[in-house]
Amino acid sequence: MAVSDMGQKRMDPLGTGTDPLSDPLDAGAKLSGTAVKLAGTAADPLDTPAQRAIFSNFPDFARFVVPYGQLGKIDAFGYLDFLRSSDGHGLPRRRKYGKVILVTADTPLKASRGEGKTTATIALIDALRARGVDAAAVLRQPSMGITAAGSKGGASGGGKASLSHAELADWGLTGEMARIADAQNLLAAFCEKAVDDGVLDIVMIPRVSETPSRSLRSIAVDGGKLPERMVITPASELMQIVVLSRSESELKTRIRAMLGGARGGIPVQVGDLVDADRIVRVIGNAVQPASMETAQGSPVYVHCGPFANVSLGIPGLAAVDLACALHDVVVVEAGYGADAGAQKWLDIASREYGAPWPSAAVVVTRATTWRDDPALQWRYPFHVSRLESLGIPAFPLINLWDGEDGEVPALRETASALHFRDPIIGNLFRDGGEGIESQLGGFLDALAVPGDPAQSVRSVQPANSQAQNDPQPAEPSSSPKPSSSSGLSEASKFSENSQPSDPSIPSQLSAPGRSSRKGIPLLDNLRWIISHAYGVPAGRVILKDGFEDSLGSARSLCNQAGISIDDLAVCAVKSPATMTDNDSLPEGQRTVTLKKVTVNMGAGIVSVNLTTSLTTPMPKIV
Repeated sequence: MAVSDMGQKRMDPLGTGTDPLSDPLDAGAKLSGTAVKLAGTAADPLDTPAQRAIFSNFPDFARFVVPYGQLGKIDAFGYLDFLRSSDGHGLPRRRKYGKVILVTADTPLKASRGEGKTTATIALIDALRARGVDAAAVLRQPSMGITAAGSKGGASGGGKASLSHAELADWGLTGEMARIADAQNLLAAFCEKAVDDGVLDIVMIPRVSETPSRSLRSIAVDGGKLPERMVITPASELMQIVVLSRSESELKTRIRAMLGGARGGIPVQVGDLVDADRIVRVIGNAVQPASMETAQGSPVYVHCGPFANVSLGIPGLAAVDLACALHDVVVVEAGYGADAGAQKWLDIASREYGAPWPSAAVVVTRATTWRDDPALQWRYPFHVSRLESLGIPAFPLINLWDGEDGEVPALRETASALHFRDPIIGNLFRDGGEGIESQLGGFLDALAVPGDPAQSVRSVQPANSQAQNDPQPAEPSSSPKPSSSSGLSEASKFSENSQPSDPSIPSQLSAPGRSSRKGIPLLDNLRWIISHAYGVPAGRVILKDGFEDSLGSARSLCNQAGISIDDLAVCAVKSPATMTDNDSLPEGQRTVTLKKVTVNMGAGIVSVNLTTSLTTPMPKIV
């Protein structure tokens, strides 16, 4: 498609005035407002009931959204900057402080088979909105190399619980992956030129591709002069940087801090080689979340972040912050199982980067998962109990397939025997949110618990209800299984005026056990993560031959660059289908092996390969 109208004005559906967009080709252009419209759009994607409701509540937000083909693109950086500014009278901008719900899952038996997190996320927000709650979802963008090649059916939900333009999400969305790949490959090319110029003698930035070609993982370029490697786009450092950045200035700072290569063993950062503005312009509007909807019309924001086995596996933090400013409840999808994406949301996004601590979690599983392999039955209860131990109400969600409806009573008995909260059970593909809408009473009660350290909630009267005097959320039950019924109108449990006592301080940092772990020696931090996220004590963490050399080299590299490796957030690179070296062993025999250390200095991440550290299997072309 041809790109047109590069100098257009921001859309203003409510007629509140227009604001000229900067020309993205102008050397002084900001990322704010660089979204462009694709030709050939049949209808305005912003003219929907959900979009009109958001624009009605927050008229200024309309200036930061433009149509982009059949979707909308949001200038999240610009809107977040707008929210940080005063209204001209010294008062903060009108916004919400939405509660985050984390959707995670059991560790899948096969890396290529998910448990249904995206389908569950979509069904959940449809059901919440049917009950009067202003809910939205933030999803990761799928990797086209996996969905297009046929190893998965897609990553945009399914059946009645799917996105309205599922094919766009599965086949490249609005080009974010390609933009990020182009930008990182351009960086690699700049670094190779620096070798020719005598500035570098080794390149440290790998090339990337959305095509998962294993034969390209180790190559030689320039007539064999330079060793090179290639990684899949979601695992690239630039992807991590886009996921974690909340402003254009942060994006540029992180790009400059990337390690481009070395000269005589001394690391050289990208900022000493390349004008970061050039790379930012190549990334373009890949930093801008896509505005989408479910097939039932619920708002969804899609942005970056797949593959929690080899990278972060979480959506862009700017997209989450944006959604929390516009909605009362924000459902965030994390990749693979609770040992992967959920662990990284908690330990990296929340603890280290100030993302909201979840007010509740949904742990998705299949009815047949345990029967497939009884030796792995321990994993799902482990995930649920771990989240509960962190003060996060964890609700089992069992995603039924056709023919499994008759198993519901037995599944509820199993959940009760395990002392789980009342499970949410339904055939989400067939019934969507309608199938679970009546089961959300206990879930909503948990979200409205007074004194929640993640977000304080102040009840307000719903506009369509009869007058009451200061309705209060119900007190939580002392039972580990809260009641599945609610005595309070769901809409009254959430308020656009709800906010942390001090919005300038990330809420999770004020709660015990949720503070940053920066400064803790890397090995100690690794052993802590392995103990808490995988259930393997420090004494059974094995160092593979060569690991200590890899750690020493990485530590020396950081020291020469003027930072401490212990101040970097830890990203575990692991098999998506296993938590330990062998999950089928008895608890007292399970181990985790540490293999290799890699530093992504711009992202502020140190990646550690452990266990079998498989990437997602090579797709079978169909």
